[in-house]
Amino acid sequence: MQISKHKTTKTIIIISDSYVWKKYQNYILKMLKKNNSVEIIKWIGPRGEKLKSIKNYELATNHILSSSHDINKNSTLIAIGGGAVSDFAGFIASTLLRGIKWTIIPTTLLSMVDASIGGKTALNTAAGKNLLGTFYPPSKIIVDLHFLKSLSMLDYYSGYGEIIKYAFLSSKINKLLKRLDKVHVNEKIINECIAYKNKIVKQDPREEKGIRTILNFGHTFGHAFEKAFNLPHGIAVLWGIEFILRHFSKNQKLLSTFYDFTTNIANIKIDLYKKKANPSLILNFICKDKKRSSSTHIKLVTLEKIGKPRVIEVTINDIRKKLIKEFGHEYIC
Repeated sequence: MQISKHKTTKTIIIISDSYVWKKYQNYILKMLKKNNSVEIIKWIGPRGEKLKSIKNYELATNHILSSSHDINKNSTLIAIGGGAVSDFAGFIASTLLRGIKWTIIPTTLLSMVDASIGGKTALNTAAGKNLLGTFYPPSKIIVDLHFLKSLSMLDYYSGYGEIIKYAFLSSKINKLLKRLDKVHVNEKIINECIAYKNKIVKQDPREEKGIRTILNFGHTFGHAFEKAFNLPHGIAVLWGIEFILRHFSKNQKLLSTFYDFTTNIANIKIDLYKKKANPSLILNFICKDKKRSSSTHIKLVTLEKIGKPRVIEVTINDIRKKLIKEFGHEYIC
């Protein structure tokens, strides 16, 4: 791996989390030492979604701006970690001095195939996930498969959540996934996922045309399950896909394909409804979702067939009934 250096860059700002930094700091610093002329500022935060808080944003930016090193428009921020790190670091890059250049080095499978691509940045609030954010694409994304060697199985499964999403949106990725050995992914399928998302993002970089909406397949329910059940993002997306296919798709063959991917290829068990949680939270999170189109309706991405997603509007009351059917509880929105 090689960190790109801008001729006028004298200060590099590193944003990472405690887990990644402890595990890879020697590997990362070895790369950075190739450019001895730069000054390095680093801020290391907590792991996962806890990182993406307003409090941590304030702590990180105060640390950076109070540094004795020169911070200017030619400084470069480097995000090293998973999707939470790139969301958080990108938000900082987009607002620091009204925007500085930044690079992402994704260290998880999920981040490599999805979270690092598309230019979305975000912070979480008590009201929900990613409700504060900007569109601010990085100058570079550097994918280094070295980081996958020590990935936990849970992180692998979370990455598979997004890969399986792409396998429903793209017939080409669908065929590639069917040929995979259990659990292990390869460079080819990672590159195809990256290429597919890049193609969609280029057509609709700021989600103004509706084209990019299809990338939210599984996410409306997934984000709610993630919060309610404290799940890894990709696992929650899988459960969101399963819920959509069972309740909002007329093509029930797709559900068989889903279970084939999760059970026979990824070796993941889908047992959402055995989880114990306060299910009344689920609809409340869905009601706060960014894709809510009115006080009574929300947009969902479903499928007609592999490679043919469709955006529909459903009533919140209809969603309420589906959730009651699954969990047996009343809900208040």
